[in-house]
Amino acid sequence: MASENVTLRNGERMQIERLLPPMDTFGGRVRTWEPLQDDLFGGALAETLYTPYFVGIIDGDYAGSLGYYVPFDTRDVGIVEFVATEDRHRRKGVADVLMGRMLQEFVANGGQALHLCTTNPVAGHLYENHGFWYRVGDGMRFSAADADDFDATYLAFDGEPIVRDAVWGDLPRAAILYNMREPAWLLKEVLDNCLRDTRYEYHFARLKLRVENAQGAMLVLATPKNRVVGQTVFVRRDTFPQQHVATLSLRVAPAYLDHAVTLLRAAVDRAHEIGVSVLEFPIAAPDEDLADIARAAGFTQAARLPDRIRDGDAWVDLRLFELALEPPARAFLESETYYANRHPWHVERIASGPETRST
Repeated sequence: MASENVTLRNGERMQIERLLPPMDTFGGRVRTWEPLQDDLFGGALAETLYTPYFVGIIDGDYAGSLGYYVPFDTRDVGIVEFVATEDRHRRKGVADVLMGRMLQEFVANGGQALHLCTTNPVAGHLYENHGFWYRVGDGMRFSAADADDFDATYLAFDGEPIVRDAVWGDLPRAAILYNMREPAWLLKEVLDNCLRDTRYEYHFARLKLRVENAQGAMLVLATPKNRVVGQTVFVRRDTFPQQHVATLSLRVAPAYLDHAVTLLRAAVDRAHEIGVSVLEFPIAAPDEDLADIARAAGFTQAARLPDRIRDGDAWVDLRLFELALEPPARAFLESETYYANRHPWHVERIASGPETRST
């Protein structure tokens, strides 16, 4: 933990505490996404995801906080989350000071680009003053002064990639991949309703949680510099009778499109390992280059659904590609692992007793 004292614009003194998990959340006022809060603040994600928080304290009173999330190993790209100021401490410059300290540290550690988002015009003005500008949807990006033409260089070809399982440290890397405008596929991440003009930050977290406990898999294409230049995710249907069916998505940086089939085939192999025998791959009708990748990996078009997506003022068809694998010998997950299915004890009690019992 590090601490310093600064003078705010109204003359008050504020103590800045720099905290790392496992950490105090000041009664829950320091925040992260609710599904991650126990693991993140407890330190369970710290092996791959580096998450410093900057907390302002005025006269012993919590005034505000923010955090930034970067890969533990590279710390080159990141996301800023949960910028908050207590109502009684607004208009003192609390968030302005915390943001400035955070950016100083990020750049000093070799950081190149940070993403955040806002729907608040006042907050947008604050972020603009710190060098953030609008990118995708309500998302903004800060680029360091020495981040030479970040758009052209960060996801450029960087040597032969490998396919590996996604880790929590890939969250900010995936935000870079998905917040780029290319490839301009309409369905950016169909599994989480993330379309072409939607920022991505929290989508990664939700999807990674969805694939836990053999419900699917998340694989990435990583360069020698450990930049994520491709990602594929598949999630099985969440009922016992349909668990052999999974929906898949894919995104690959333009410089690595030649490796997209390799990534897809790795997902197919993983799906077969966990008992998935049907992979569905939804693709918007105009995205013919993505359809070509699907075909090269063995998928065929199973259906075309008219006017399923609205793209501005136009309606777009949805094409459903499909790949059938060898059916598993038995169900991978038992029925009692699914919500609302009867467990063995339910069946035993029903079989052993009358339909009604007196109390």
